[in-house]
Amino acid sequence: MSEIPEPEATVQPMEYLLTWLPYDDPDCFVWSVSVEWRGDDFWVACHHQHYVLSKAGKWDREPNPSDRIPDLLAKKALEA
Repeated sequence: MSEIPEPEATVQPMEYLLTWLPYDDPDCFVWSVSVEWRGDDFWVACHHQHYVLSKAGKWDREPNPSDRIPDLLAKKALEA
């Protein structure tokens, strides 16, 4: 009887947090930006989990995940 191969783990970073204050500072998240993976080669810069930075450099309110459309993602995606 042959051995069953052990599955390999896949690691995919989903979010990076950039902050200008120590992580334990109460205002840490006020002065932070996250870079979040949105699938394929789409990464977006986010602030307060509701705003995304457009390629034009403007912060726009982001729709709920179920309301996102590919065209919107393309306008917000960072160059990989």
